[in-house]
Amino acid sequence: MAARKGAHHGSAASKQAILEAVLFRSIEAGYEGTTMVDVARASGLPIGSVYWHFQNKEQLFAALLDYCVEIWKGAN
Repeated sequence: MAARKGAHHGSAASKQAILEAVLFRSIEAGYEGTTMVDVARASGLPIGSVYWHFQNKEQLFAALLDYCVEIWKGAN
């Protein structure tokens, strides 16, 4: 996953990077094995950016489900 260190923490690009990071990290480690710190590292963004967009891990994974549905809809 490419780092997006130049992205503003509140930008759509940083949210996209976080969702991509949690998608790939959760494939590797599952829900229990994925932490907010893991997602921050994988996205190349500071942990504050992850918490800017998502209050907690549950909210992050709920957004991931919505994101995956949108990807699936786009593929059909």
